[in-house]
Amino acid sequence: MRDFIAKFQRILYKIPTSASLNDENQKVFFINALFLEVSYQLQRARPGNLLAAQNMAVEIEDDLIMAGKIKSNTSRTE
Repeated sequence: MRDFIAKFQRILYKIPTSASLNDENQKVFFINALFLEVSYQLQRARPGNLLAAQNMAVEIEDDLIMAGKIKSNTSRTE
């Protein structure tokens, strides 16, 4: 499962910070689409494990914030 997530992280890290996806809304749309795919694949691998999919999406989002690819979502509650 981690290999699958790593594949998506590699894709996400390739998102340009100031090139074709320079608009923050475009980045968010693209990233959300990939989060949905990750969640779907996790559901297929472990049916009923939505919490694992959500936690993985949060981990990837945090990695992207730390890498400077997206802005921090300060409204998210832990």
